[in-house]
Amino acid sequence: MELKNKLGDIKRRNQVGLKGKQKVMWSKCTVCGIEKWAMVPVKENYQCLKCNARLQITLGTKKLNSYPHKEDCKCHRCRIGKGYFRGDKNPSWKGGLRYTTNGYIYEWIPLDSPFLCMAGSHKNEANYIMQHRLVMAKHLNRPLTRKETVHHINGIRDDNRIENLELWSSNHQSGQRLKDQIKWAIDILSKNGYTIKKQKQTL
Repeated sequence: MELKNKLGDIKRRNQVGLKGKQKVMWSKCTVCGIEKWAMVPVKENYQCLKCNARLQITLGTKKLNSYPHKEDCKCHRCRIGKGYFRGDKNPSWKGGLRYTTNGYIYEWIPLDSPFLCMAGSHKNEANYIMQHRLVMAKHLNRPLTRKETVHHINGIRDDNRIENLELWSSNHQSGQRLKDQIKWAIDILSKNGYTIKKQKQTL
């Protein structure tokens, strides 16, 4: 005659016909009253898998997993909520710059920045602003509007010096103006000791 298991009995899983060798305890569900083997340790208000799943659906996972935290709590959830791992506090911090395949640079800004309204709405663009727009906004001391665009005079998209940027009130065309290309080339040659002389055009 098989002996009936008593509440609190602890055995190995392979001893009770289950796979594995972990310890299990004969427990009673506080919701439906069914007795079964549960993984050790077992909480006082033990619930079987079915009752636990129903409770998650009824209350929602956030309510089920939430518990009171102290103001100085240093658990992982509270540390994330308080910004412990945000920005330069993150162990994976690499300077806050993100380079795109089309040559632009995105720069990370903190949540208290007055230019946060210029950041993208997508989760991958949150807290990131195109660097040339951020440089122009800081130069003007105000956020740029969505209709305002910033043009690179020399055509180099990662050259975000303020003297290389030009503010437009609407979308600017691609490429460069010829006079800007000539001026940029003259500046480089002059700085390196070359003398530039314009030749007369002959028909």
